[in-house]
Amino acid sequence: MTYPSGFSEALFVTGLSSPTAMAFAPDGRLFVCEQAGALRVVKAGALLATPFLTVSVNATGERGLLGIAFDPNFTVNNFLYVYYTTAASPIHNRVSRFTASGDLAVPGSELVILDLDNLSSATNHNGGAIHFGPDGRLFVAVGENANGANSQSFGNRLGKILRINSDGTIPGDNPLLAQTTGANQAIWALGLRNPFTFAFYPTNGRLHINDVGQSAWEEVNEGVAGSNYGWPTYEGFDGGDPNFRDPLIAYSHATGPGTGCAITGGAFYSGAQYPSTYMDSYFYADFCGQWIYRLPPPSYNVATAFATSLGKSAVDLQVFNADLYYLTRDAGGSVYRIFFSTSGPPSAVSVTPSSGSGSPQTFSFLYSDPNGFGDLSWAQMIVNASLTGLAGCYTHYDRMGNQVFLLNDGATAWLGPVTLGTATSVQNSQCLVNAASSSASGVGNNLTVNLNFTFKPAFAGAKNVYMQVQDNGGLGTGWQPRGTWTTGPDSPPVAVSVTPSSGSGSPQTFSFLYSDPNGFADLSWAQTIVNASLTGLAGCYTHYDRLANQVLLLNDSATAWLGPVTLGTATNVQNSQCIVNAISSSVSGVGNSLTVNLNLTFKPAFAGAKNVFIQAQDNGGLGTGWQQRGTWTTP
Repeated sequence: MTYPSGFSEALFVTGLSSPTAMAFAPDGRLFVCEQAGALRVVKAGALLATPFLTVSVNATGERGLLGIAFDPNFTVNNFLYVYYTTAASPIHNRVSRFTASGDLAVPGSELVILDLDNLSSATNHNGGAIHFGPDGRLFVAVGENANGANSQSFGNRLGKILRINSDGTIPGDNPLLAQTTGANQAIWALGLRNPFTFAFYPTNGRLHINDVGQSAWEEVNEGVAGSNYGWPTYEGFDGGDPNFRDPLIAYSHATGPGTGCAITGGAFYSGAQYPSTYMDSYFYADFCGQWIYRLPPPSYNVATAFATSLGKSAVDLQVFNADLYYLTRDAGGSVYRIFFSTSGPPSAVSVTPSSGSGSPQTFSFLYSDPNGFGDLSWAQMIVNASLTGLAGCYTHYDRMGNQVFLLNDGATAWLGPVTLGTATSVQNSQCLVNAASSSASGVGNNLTVNLNFTFKPAFAGAKNVYMQVQDNGGLGTGWQPRGTWTTGPDSPPVAVSVTPSSGSGSPQTFSFLYSDPNGFADLSWAQTIVNASLTGLAGCYTHYDRLANQVLLLNDSATAWLGPVTLGTATNVQNSQCIVNAISSSVSGVGNSLTVNLNLTFKPAFAGAKNVFIQAQDNGGLGTGWQQRGTWTTP
């Protein structure tokens, strides 16, 4: 393969089966369509075993699962859209919306928003690309089903670019409403043969449409509302015919540089990783030529070689995080990342503190990259007696996702992820990573990852601290020893007191005080029971989750938790014995001490002399056990 000086490629993921299209989610996950109907997810650099969804498709010829797009409000509504060929007769292409729940589609969430014209026995020229424009409308590229007459007809939607609302309705400002009726009013442009891929410039709305030719020319067209691109009257340039719009460029099916047989990928570049001469360029690929060319702005009509002799046929291009990615059906079905670098590999600089003892402990891991911290892909850390993840504390930090994974005890699978700064944690038998007390920051060439660990008592002893990091181009440091740490033993927390410790009345705010020698942030949860004896049955038994700042209340029969409610909010939770009033409850932590203030209203049926019991447990699993700390008479 041949790239301009400073450019290289690195394998991003492999193991895909006959992929057709891809799209990056806002959180950095990559979704890849497989022709047979599975939508696969690449997360933290790994291809997940379970598909996001699998649709039943007809995958004969060029049919199948062919396109994917994320709703502009995906981070809020979790909607994504796919284009596929139905398996059931009458066979046709369809656009459906699905709702995401993590890495899987919500079962039964498919909403069909567009059923296209029934297909003939021809299995080629299906188009399939779908993208949202800057106007929030969904654009759909449809092939002419191997019948050129379809491209010029207003009586069907084949050989066209369509524009619809996200619910499948037709916008009232589509350009060809006067020439069309019914479902055909979705037509935005016509005269195309097989627009397999197209792309919008992310900020100014410029649209380029790649049209796969027949026997002579491949085209890149500027997308303009209401345009007719000439097929089947013309293939390539139209000789100045005013009835049609000429392509920006057309390249032939001859032999030699820049020739090919099927234009299959397109993407605009915006970002700061590539030299400025590449800014705003339109990249496109040819399946047979096995190359990637670009069209520089502002005219976009001069073809310039970028990547030649790839040895692989690209079917889609995408730009994410200022790098170009290409999808290929070769090499087992893979995605490659093209990056620019004129400097050396990154460095695993240091860990602070580099020695000491105790738990919990926040370590600051410092990494550096000569191309800027944004070039770093991931960082890993091991705390263990030797360089192994087996029965150790082995973490993986994904910079783009700002998430941490923890290796399981058997070193066979990753646990998590958890997002740094959120009220979550992930743990194995050796350690717990507290995400709420962890963070990451990048300045210039340096990335600092601050991880808060609580080491389990069974993991006590002298350990080494190892670090490694890898950049977006695949260059890495390998494992480097950077410190030592003694992980135990840990001391348990203390259930100190309740204030008031005696009295009567209702409602009443009780202040429950707990202490932990490793700081209040080492406390995981605290529980209280107000009852005649030490039982949650028919009692007022609460559970406080420190990370979430939430309280649960045990039900009357002591079989399930009620709630939760968040302290300080206008909510409450109750059983037949008491009400926990969240708006009048609060918590505070200072040094080693945690104070949980709970406002309780006791029900009349619960009247009588009661005892007050409290207990707490830390992140390492050490607890106080139940301690009686007061008495109370409920009216």
